[in-house]
Amino acid sequence: AAAAWSIIDRESIQLVLMDLSLQGDEDGISLTKRIRKDQRFIDVPIIAVTAHAFPKDRIQSLEAGCNAYFSKPFQIDELKSSMASLLKQ
Repeated sequence: AAAAWSIIDRESIQLVLMDLSLQGDEDGISLTKRIRKDQRFIDVPIIAVTAHAFPKDRIQSLEAGCNAYFSKPFQIDELKSSMASLLKQ
């Protein structure tokens, strides 16, 4: 999470693919919340990509600020379509 934040903070990004199972002091849900609190990134799409497949995981992701949620296994074409759609907004 620390490495991801460092990249997000210094690079120009258009979209984030968020792993909800990040290791370390912060997981993907809390990193998503931190990203959403920063006004620079309020409109950057975030897509949760995870092995967590329970309905509560999807709800938590969307409530944290993710624009879309994909649990593994998923179809890569669906992810690409979602990315394209979110980048057009």
